[in-house]
Parts: sequence; C-alpha cells; structure tokens
Amino acid sequence: MSAAGRLGDLLRGLAPQVPGVLTGRRAARTGPDGDLVPPAGQDRNRWDAAMIEEGAAPAVAARPR
Repeated sequence: MSAAGRLGDLLRGLAPQVPGVLTGRRAARTGPDGDLVPPAGQDRNRWDAAMIEEGAAPAVAARPR
C-alpha cells in the first residue's frame, strides 16, 4: 500500500476523535462580535486542553517514534 493509502486509512480511523479537538476550541472560535477567529488568533486560555488532548491522543499514539 502506498504512503498516501496508509495515511488515508489512519485519518479514517481518527475521524471519530477529530470532534474532540474541534470542540475543545469551541469557546475561543468566535469573537465578541460573533465573527470567526482563526486558531492563530484564538485565546488559548479558553481552549479545553483535556478535550483537545483526548481528541489528539490517537494521532500522537500512531506517530512513528
């Protein structure tokens, strides 16, 4: 299988975890005016670090060492 195929399989396996990563930033994704705030401009103090860590754990575990 090609590297692209393996990556596709990995991403499909992680898909259920992605919402945890996205939900962990929900509070910081919009500004006071309701406009979207890109990740670089978000207040990371408003991120739910535990939820992000839980959502990212499968990708971290699959990473080559």
